[in-house]
This record gives sequence, structure tokens and C-alpha cells, in this order.
Amino acid sequence: MNNTALAQIRKLQTGENRYCFECQTGSPTWASLPYGIYLCYNCSGLHRGMGVHLTFVRSIEMDSWTDKQLAMMHLGGNQQLRIFFESHGIQITDSNKWKTYAAHYYREKMKAQINQTQMPEIPNDWTAIQEIPKPQIQQQQPQIQQDPTPEFNFWESASKSTKEAFASIDEKISKVNIKEEATQFGQSISAKTKQIGEQSTKVADKAFKSLKSGFNEAFEFLKTKADQVIGKDKQQQQQQQQQIAIIIIAIIITTIIIKQLFFGQSIISQSILDGQLKLQADQRKLRFI
Repeated sequence: MNNTALAQIRKLQTGENRYCFECQTGSPTWASLPYGIYLCYNCSGLHRGMGVHLTFVRSIEMDSWTDKQLAMMHLGGNQQLRIFFESHGIQITDSNKWKTYAAHYYREKMKAQINQTQMPEIPNDWTAIQEIPKPQIQQQQPQIQQDPTPEFNFWESASKSTKEAFASIDEKISKVNIKEEATQFGQSISAKTKQIGEQSTKVADKAFKSLKSGFNEAFEFLKTKADQVIGKDKQQQQQQQQQIAIIIIAIIITTIIIKQLFFGQSIISQSILDGQLKLQADQRKLRFI
């Protein structure tokens, strides 16, 4: 928006125009052109969702404005619309007020005054508060359309200015013949970047190998310690098994010795008995002789 148009609208923002028509929020930055009223950002979104057959909004600071659109704001105003609605028994807080015959009459009256055409017929009090059937509303097209500039012309303008600035810079670079030097500088930077990348890769690879070697050494150390512990356990088990085996062998040997001693004693006793019997027999023989 150019400074002249912005200054005109700011000059109009006095009295009730300093507040949003819908919610009374201060310092509104949007406007509804068909009624010449001022809206806050949130309420402008609600109006945008109603459709252009009921209302359409513009940003006071970011959008561009035509002379006819500025004339709508001069002709309208928050207080004027509020008084009109109240005179027809319509509450400002009624969300359906924009669909009534009264609102339609007000829009048509504003357009007729701007375009200097025939004024619409004033609805009676009973008809004014009635809602217009939806198909009939959709067939109505506003005569004062938005200019072809999108709502966010500020960003389009900024983008265009940026492109023009870069084009101007590129042209100047070509004229002073430093484009080639800039290209060489870019290639040099690219080569340096590649070299740094390769060095970083080597350092990372070396660090990874060192880390891997250290991990393997640590793993082998832990494995050796674990084997030693397991080995000690096995050695202790083997020693216990050997001790048990020695005890068993000792028991077996002792048993054998006892048996041998008992069997040997039996043989000696039997030999003595046999000798005594033989001696007695010999003595009997001598008696008979």
C-alpha cells in the first residue's frame, strides 16, 4: 500500500473506526470494503470465509488500494453501519446479520453511491431482518470487485524488488568484468571445501580404526579375565574330583587289604589245625606199635 492511501485510511480511523466492528478490538488492520468498516485480523478471517457475495476484506497496511476502494471507506464507517442495523432491529452480535435483506440493501446502496447508479429499494422493517435464501445470495455478485492485485501484494512486491536487485547486481558484475573472477573464487572455495571434507574423512576413519582397536583390546582383556575365572573354577572342580577319587581309591585299597588279612589269617588257622590233627594221628600209630 502506498503512503498516500495509508494516510487516507489512517485519517479515517477515528471514533468507532479505531475498533473492530465485530469484537471491538483496538487498532484494526483490516477492512471490509462493501460496508466500509474496520476489522481485526481474526474477524477478517471470518469475513473472508463468508464469500465475496457477502463481504470481502483488504489489509490496510499490506494490500494495494484503488481509488474506488478508498472511496468505499470514506463513504462507510463503523458507526454508520451500526446505526443502520440497530434502526432495523438487528443486533450487532448476530452472526447472521450479513445474510439479511438489510445488509444486502446496505451493500447495494454503497455500490450505487460509488458508481452513481439507481438506488435500491428500501426494505420494510419485517423484511429487513429476514435472511436471504442461500441460492439467491450466491447469485448476487458484487459490482466493486477487488483489483487484480492479490491480498498480499506486499510480499509479491518485495519478491519483485529482490529479483530486480539481483538482476541489477548481475548486470553490474558483467560490466566490471569480475564475473569470471567470482566463478574462479567459487571453484577455489569448492576445492578447499572438498579438501577439508577429504581430510575430515581421513581423520574420522583414523579415529574409527583407533576406537575399533581399543575396543578389541578391551574385549580380549575381558575375555582373558573371564577365561581365567572359568579356568580357576574348572581347576577347583578337577582338584575336588581328584580328592574324591583318591578317597575312593583309598577306601578300595583298605577294603582289599582287610580282606586279604582276613583270608590269610583263615589259611594260617586252617594249617595249624591240619598240623595238630596230623600230629595226633602219628601219636596213635606209635601206640599201636
